[in-house]
Amino acid sequence: MRSVAGIDEGLYALVAREWTLGHLPYATVWETKPPLFFAILAAAMLALGKTVFAVRVANDVAVVATALGLYAIGTSLRPGGVAGWTAALLYGTLTMSDSGLGAVAETFYAPFVVWPLALLLRARERIRRASFPPRAGCAR
Repeated sequence: MRSVAGIDEGLYALVAREWTLGHLPYATVWETKPPLFFAILAAAMLALGKTVFAVRVANDVAVVATALGLYAIGTSLRPGGVAGWTAALLYGTLTMSDSGLGAVAETFYAPFVVWPLALLLRARERIRRASFPPRAGCAR
């Protein structure tokens, strides 16, 4: 398995490949990242083949998931504004790259940080609307 991105991506792919071959986590190749990270990479390898391409597609999916979460946050904070689109597009365009640096562990963590915040903001808005129903003749 070759990688042009560097030693980190190659090591991540190697750990995930060992998982797909049935080896126990952290038994044949050791890396200190959490197991969910390698489980995601191993699932991508099982679906797309044991290649760097699979790892990079998984990275791109994580970037898109984070961008969608940022869009949800932006539209929760500024309904009807461009904050959601701006955050999503900037994150996506500044993070995704399939030609240089490849899969970075931090991009896989981002959706797990962004989406809980987006869901909390949506829940807060629903609670606020349920607590204070609009009065007759008053516009919100």
